[in-house]
Amino acid sequence: MKRKIGFRLALLGGATFVSLLLLLPSLPVWKDLPGSIRKLLPSGKISLGLDLKGGMSVTLQVDREKAVEGTLQEISTAMKTPSIGPRIQGTTIIFPVASGKDRDTLVKRIRRHYPYLQIQSQDASAVTFSIPPAEEKRIRAHAMTQAMEVIRNRIDQFGVAEPLIERQGKDRIQVELPGINDPERAMSLIGRTARLQFLLVDDKNPDADKILEKKASVPKGDEVFYSHRTGEKGQRVE
Repeated sequence: MKRKIGFRLALLGGATFVSLLLLLPSLPVWKDLPGSIRKLLPSGKISLGLDLKGGMSVTLQVDREKAVEGTLQEISTAMKTPSIGPRIQGTTIIFPVASGKDRDTLVKRIRRHYPYLQIQSQDASAVTFSIPPAEEKRIRAHAMTQAMEVIRNRIDQFGVAEPLIERQGKDRIQVELPGINDPERAMSLIGRTARLQFLLVDDKNPDADKILEKKASVPKGDEVFYSHRTGEKGQRVE
């Protein structure tokens, strides 16, 4: 009988000791421990859920079909010229042409910039391109990945230590923000519509450097976009 009690006490003591080791990284005393000791101990903190810490939970839906429509719209905008006014019909894009030469030039441009587009039909007056099913699937999948990345970047503005962002099904994203104090602002920021644009890069303009130095004008139909790079600590490096 005494042996059984001793075994149970030893088991209870061992479980308590392990629990304390796992709990240490979540306690204020953790930062006061010497680095040599912290290296020997588990460093993962205990994540408090919404039931313990409070906060907000929301499920967002990604309009994946809009991503396909947006891709066609960006192609239409990029390929539009004074003589070519494309129009979108479903998952196809129709380019009117005035001659066989214009048609051949158009097909070459499409092949160069959007090689995944397929010719669905063509005649003397128009060429119709479509997005193949495999590319549509890739665009929809990328829309989900991009949406999760955008949400994660927006959540970083709140300084939430351990947010939960996970995919649910084909088009839903579950977001949990423990300890959030301003749910209305969080919702307005997270739920704001994001849109990715695809633009052709004019890398053959001989006046590119002069344009950046504001010594030459931007050609009609072009836009100048500026960006900067950041270091590992978030500082601007250029």
